[in-house]
Amino acid sequence: MNHVTAHSEDRPYQCPICGKCFKYKSNLCNHKTLHLNHHAHLCNICGKSFTNKSNLITHCVCHSEEQRHQCSICGRLLKFKSNLACHVTLHSQEKPHQCSMCGKSFKCRSTLTNHIRVHMQDHPHECPLCNKHLTIMGNLIVHRRTRNGEKQCQCGACIKAFSDKGNLTAHQSVHSGEKPHICLMCSQAFTCNSSLK
Repeated sequence: MNHVTAHSEDRPYQCPICGKCFKYKSNLCNHKTLHLNHHAHLCNICGKSFTNKSNLITHCVCHSEEQRHQCSICGRLLKFKSNLACHVTLHSQEKPHQCSMCGKSFKCRSTLTNHIRVHMQDHPHECPLCNKHLTIMGNLIVHRRTRNGEKQCQCGACIKAFSDKGNLTAHQSVHSGEKPHICLMCSQAFTCNSSLK
């Protein structure tokens, strides 16, 4: 492995089954095992299974109450270093990841990757209830909860409940009075992003 490769954005190893690209051949080999549906490493807390032990160890952190990575800007604690890196970009107006197809920019590489799927008409996650195809697994989970009427995210300040954490977070600003969405033209602040449009 060449050290310079670690800093490169190139991902030359592509999965022939789903098309996902990887920086290292070893990561592609590990990924391919996901398609074999062979999950030998089982979490003894929730029963979720994994193809390799390192993924199981990483997963087990989510059951821990310990949150080791603190944002130096707002003090928020996160369980994973990768989550902290993505979180810190939220404090910046910088959007370094640009779509080569339409020019739209994003703060996180993962958001750009999901955005590109829209251009490519790549919707790999199918709802078994209505056959709707979605680009992101998280969107499928929220879609299924919505279809089933599930509202697992309860507001601690009132009786409202939501099918996903994003809507709950947006709702909670009503109680806190926080207005995190600021218009870049006039500096007016809003409780939700949709008010900016």
